[in-house]
Amino acid sequence: MGVANWPYSPLLSRALDPPDLQGPGPYMTIQVGGPLDGVVMLTADAAAQTVSVVSRWGDGTTRREQSAVGLDMAAAEALAGRWADNLGAGHKPVAA
Repeated sequence: MGVANWPYSPLLSRALDPPDLQGPGPYMTIQVGGPLDGVVMLTADAAAQTVSVVSRWGDGTTRREQSAVGLDMAAAEALAGRWADNLGAGHKPVAA
């Protein structure tokens, strides 16, 4: 499956474009804020056709990170949504 057939992104409401897949950075960052000052990032690996999800949160002095790698688009975006909801409610993200 080539980049032209990359899956549709439900969170972006569109297919990913080549610029979304370039570089080491995420194609989407969800700034959650809240009491845990959370952020959730999604990064696509075009060659493997997978997505990685990273969440970061903390209290200002201690930062934590959790990640899930090698997910398909739908699973990664669903997980990112759950993690963002948890962080926004002041709870640590639940592992994948």
